[in-house]
Amino acid sequence: MLLGCGSVGKAVAGLLGKDRAFRRVITADREPRRADAASQLCGDKAESVRLESSDDVSLGKLLGDVSLVVNTMRLPLSEALPLIRSVVEAGVSYVDSSVDTEVVQAVFDSDYL
Repeated sequence: MLLGCGSVGKAVAGLLGKDRAFRRVITADREPRRADAASQLCGDKAESVRLESSDDVSLGKLLGDVSLVVNTMRLPLSEALPLIRSVVEAGVSYVDSSVDTEVVQAVFDSDYL
């Protein structure tokens, strides 16, 4: 699942779409048109969804269906930690291209790593 479909997210979507290792790609963004645009770069193996990063219920439903989350959204610490926690607790691998040192340090200092 790709979180964030801005310029970086669209570039990542193009790579995921070309990679045969990914049979299915979910593109997720709070703006449906951006998720749709990124999804189109992945061809017919993609679906787009509207998702707010703070929507734990919707995120949880999607996490049951994926093996990897690639986050390209730059989130404040107050939103990044709960997102990372949800992904880790679901047993899903997590990649983050936008995280800053404050978030990284908070993850290492947390009890759930």
